[in-house]
Amino acid sequence: MSSSKLAQNGFTLIEVMVGVAIIGVLVAILIPNYMRYTAKSKVSGGLAELTALKPAVEEFVASSVGSFSLSDLGGSSNTSNCTMSLVASSGVVALSCTLVNPVYLIAGGVVSLVRSSEGIWTCEVNSNISQDFAPLGCTVFN
Repeated sequence: MSSSKLAQNGFTLIEVMVGVAIIGVLVAILIPNYMRYTAKSKVSGGLAELTALKPAVEEFVASSVGSFSLSDLGGSSNTSNCTMSLVASSGVVALSCTLVNPVYLIAGGVVSLVRSSEGIWTCEVNSNISQDFAPLGCTVFN
């Protein structure tokens, strides 16, 4: 019995260090991807909240109501994604969403839907939101 081997239990220090290194590499890859995903979803959420107001804007413009506000449209000035604003003059309407609590990639970002007097809607984002994070069909302006 004196020459019997003891059973080995646990991991060696090298095995633990390799495991930690692998986890570190995975985290280093995943965090930037998560931040990009979060930025895109925040911008898209802001655009969705503005887009929901388009039918009400069209109704107010068609009825020739002089001036109207976000509350007239059924909107709120503060939402989970935006601090919204509305500017309307002579059939031209600009709905803007300043993003609330954005990730650093889109800090200070503003998404806008602008209706021309001809009734054509365009989507614009300010230069704080790069084209990589702008929704499809939106242009970046300065």
